[in-house]
Amino acid sequence: MQRRALTLFIPLFLIAIPACESLGIKANITSFKSMNGKTEVKHREAKNWAEFEDAMGEVATDFSDVAKEVGKTTSELAKALVEAPPPGKVKLGDVSPALMKYEGNERFDFVDAASKKPDAPYDFSYVRIGVQSYDDFFKTAAEVYALAFQMAETGRRLRLTASALTGEEAGDEAQTESAAKKARGAQVNDENKDAGAYFKDLDAMWQLVGVQGAQLVAKTAELVGKGQALITSAPSSILNPKTVLHLDLIVEGLEQSIGLIKDSASIVGEMIG
Repeated sequence: MQRRALTLFIPLFLIAIPACESLGIKANITSFKSMNGKTEVKHREAKNWAEFEDAMGEVATDFSDVAKEVGKTTSELAKALVEAPPPGKVKLGDVSPALMKYEGNERFDFVDAASKKPDAPYDFSYVRIGVQSYDDFFKTAAEVYALAFQMAETGRRLRLTASALTGEEAGDEAQTESAAKKARGAQVNDENKDAGAYFKDLDAMWQLVGVQGAQLVAKTAELVGKGQALITSAPSSILNPKTVLHLDLIVEGLEQSIGLIKDSASIVGEMIG
């Protein structure tokens, strides 16, 4: 599964360039918004920390080719399987109990923010067909994607606030930890105290999702194997006549969920090195 370049397919991508009075950086922000095949590019400069922080509150939509298809298939199955349990939806606290304290906090819960976007191709929902092993796998794939999304958004903000503190380029995903290390030793003063405070909070989040991310990378092969086994056993495991009618769509959903897990593990691996 090929993963799309993050900088090309998120609707809003922020670029911070070093050096400015009130922020400790010159915050030139470039936003990309794609709609109906057209991309609108806007440039603006954050003149103070409030504007800079507000810009960082803008969330990306996706980093995975397959996420949009997962969302579409989930919706189709939910409509078709009228006797099955209703779809579930992953929240930040489902990813890890350690993240529960951030759930619903607009400064840190990027999963919730992304799921509320009107144009979100995938809102972290998962289908339930009434067979436990399949329902569990669909939920796991959604949780994996939510973790990777939360980690990517945390890393993006971490790099930007690190840039505010160190005066260096924000960098890309692979440079997240190195940027954080430099910023942890940076001097915080009156000019950059807001950036310093937000960086500290983001860094705490980064440590939490980093542990979860490393665990994900380690068990990716196992998760993919489970998904493939469910596909193989689907004809003998799914017995409800009304559910069997949609077996091909269920298998398609399983294949897409495997792709979602692979894409998620790929970007997490890129960020943790």
